[in-house]
Amino acid sequence: DTFVMGDNFDADNGTSLSSVTWTNIQSAEPVAESLWDIQNNRLRIRFGSSSGLSYYGARSAERYLFSSGKNYHFELEAKSADDGAWSHITLCPTLYAYSDNQEDWLRFSINQAASGPQYTLKRKDYDTETTLIAATSLSASFHKVDFLITPSEIKVFLDDTEIYSASN
Repeated sequence: DTFVMGDNFDADNGTSLSSVTWTNIQSAEPVAESLWDIQNNRLRIRFGSSSGLSYYGARSAERYLFSSGKNYHFELEAKSADDGAWSHITLCPTLYAYSDNQEDWLRFSINQAASGPQYTLKRKDYDTETTLIAATSLSASFHKVDFLITPSEIKVFLDDTEIYSASN
């Protein structure tokens, strides 16, 4: 049973995200070229900050039970980029304004580095962060990421290949 995060992004290109489904989040004022909108049935987020340490994105306006035994499916684009931007998918058991406030999370990240994109997988439990998969090279293209989370097990797949499995 695959769970899609409440939106199939089928609005017209350039349309803003639905405020009923999504809450915009940011830690700093974005530069003028930053945006979040819908393009070609995908969520598009572009962000720049002078410090390079800020974030900009969206979180679901709803709370979901991540131990329900469903597959959480995402597609992320990996690129080579001069600014070394990061793209994250973070699953959190509680709602806060942004994921850095969370004591517990599971995060798949892509570093859009000039030398080529790389992915990492990290987990945070009770404020202790653990790297589950260190930086690993990734081709510049769209990639499927799936989180299968049950009460007893966590599995993460990248392009249909299991990259992580552990007890939950």
